[in-house]
Amino acid sequence: MIQSVDSLRLASEIDRYAAKAGRIMDILIEINIGGEETKSGIDSGKLRELAHEIQQLGNVRLRGLMAIPPVGSGENVFDEMHGLYEELKSMRNELPDARIDTLSMGMSGDYELAVKHGSTLVRIGSGLFGARIYR
Repeated sequence: MIQSVDSLRLASEIDRYAAKAGRIMDILIEINIGGEETKSGIDSGKLRELAHEIQQLGNVRLRGLMAIPPVGSGENVFDEMHGLYEELKSMRNELPDARIDTLSMGMSGDYELAVKHGSTLVRIGSGLFGARIYR
């Protein structure tokens, strides 16, 4: 299981629990690619800083990026996210403990566009199980 994080505080908590369990936990940095106030994630300009901070933790391993683009996003948003993923991959020398192989973006409504732009992990729950019923 890979967990997404949007802060050093959250990554540190996962690191602490993983250390107690004697495990290494895989994590993704969550990017708020649409700048939406209702979604979590960091601003893309903070990616390098957070990646370097996570590198200092002993029981988490950075695997890549995650984003939930705004509904109806065009190719430019997916392309921007792919560019950030490539930027993170280019930091391999700076992040020797990282294993950058995951770009998680795309859901049932936009997974084809996400895959076209390099997504390696899509969430297609409603495509498989139907829309959620909120009570």
